[in-house]
Amino acid sequence: MSKSSLNAGALDQRVSLLRPVYENEFQDEISGYTEAGRAWASIQPTVAVEVGEAGRTVERVTVLITIRYRTDLDQRWRIGRGVQVWEIQGIVNPLNRNERLDLSCREVI
Repeated sequence: MSKSSLNAGALDQRVSLLRPVYENEFQDEISGYTEAGRAWASIQPTVAVEVGEAGRTVERVTVLITIRYRTDLDQRWRIGRGVQVWEIQGIVNPLNRNERLDLSCREVI
């Protein structure tokens, strides 16, 4: 088994796939998000940094979320689990095998 193969047993977290809702037909203004489905995922924290934001220090956590391959997801979508929500910063289809997607995500505060 190669490194890119999907380990289905590692997908042990249930997440919501949140599709953007647009204010206009040009799809350039997002007014909110709606659940477009659910998926099994692996969530691995990768980086935690403190940043200054609006006059206060907050911790920003970056995670790697792995899900089964799908074609409708893009960087405007968000991933949710309980009260946690992540914005997608990058999407990788390892070796273009269409088995899984690795999503680099940052927590929405």
